[in-house]
Amino acid sequence: RPLQPLLSTFDVPDNSVTAASRHESTSPGQALFLMNAGFLDHHAEKLLQTPEFRQLETAEQRLPWLFERVLQRRPSPAERLRIEPTLKNAVDEEDATWRQVLQALLMSNEFAYAL
Repeated sequence: RPLQPLLSTFDVPDNSVTAASRHESTSPGQALFLMNAGFLDHHAEKLLQTPEFRQLETAEQRLPWLFERVLQRRPSPAERLRIEPTLKNAVDEEDATWRQVLQALLMSNEFAYAL
């Protein structure tokens, strides 16, 4: 039976062979697939439209909320320093900047291999 495109892009293991663990792997094709497929954009938009996110008023509240929902942890100080300058230009929760930040979290290895 042929693999779904998403699985074949992400080095799905052969289900006829057992393995004690699986190594992380990344490739440019994986990132391009996520960036260009509507799957990621659709799910990012759904998360940004939740009442919980929309009721938050500041970037200082929204950023930890996104990290907790996606990566199940708060952002480190270094991550905050890297992301917060980008968010200074975000006008409100409808701003595309929030979608870009969320897409970056969803495309991270930490998210892909945490499941």
